[in-house]
Amino acid sequence: MELTIVLIILSIVFSNVLSLKNKYINKEKYQQTLKKLDLIEKAIESYAASHNRLPCPAIGELKASEKKFGLESTNLEDGNFKCRDLILFKQISHGTVPVRTLQLDDDFMFDGWSRRIGYSIDSNFSNPEYYLSSHNGSIKIVGGNNQVKTNHAMMVLVSHGKNGYCAWPHYGETQIYNSSTNDDKRVNCSNYQTGNHIFIQKPFSKQNPSDELSYFDDIVRYKMRWQFN
Repeated sequence: MELTIVLIILSIVFSNVLSLKNKYINKEKYQQTLKKLDLIEKAIESYAASHNRLPCPAIGELKASEKKFGLESTNLEDGNFKCRDLILFKQISHGTVPVRTLQLDDDFMFDGWSRRIGYSIDSNFSNPEYYLSSHNGSIKIVGGNNQVKTNHAMMVLVSHGKNGYCAWPHYGETQIYNSSTNDDKRVNCSNYQTGNHIFIQKPFSKQNPSDELSYFDDIVRYKMRWQFN
């Protein structure tokens, strides 16, 4: 009887320790992701300042061993860069961070959970003439309670969080589509699937208290015209 009680107590203690450890690890991965996003934003700002345009997204499906991994996907048309090989709708191009174009280490392609960070732009701003004009971006950012934060973002970065729904995995190939029941994560995912131009940026929250897969944990960053002046 005493042995049984001891085993039960040890089991509870072990479970609590494991839970705390997992929370600590997840917090570390979250902090790693924030630091990477900070440096990616600075690299994009630096690139835009020296090239008078935004870099196009890289192709998310490519393996790290492939020649075009981490390079912006572009096509030269009429003397200007145009984003190509990507989902394009309402002039919004979606893909992943062009780390090699930005002269970042390949590790910056991945968030703290080792999945690829999404990068989307209003592709008009890959054109230097358009970039140097007074035009605003056309990406819509929506916060909690469907509050519109802006209709004029030029670029967006997205880590799909611990859940990873819709992220390209570390090795590339197809995105992860089977790990979320959250409507807002699905909105962010629809950008890649249909070329939508709406992103949800809001605090982490659970849509259904009894459903672990309903947790919203996307980390979204965006920039507007005035932030590149």
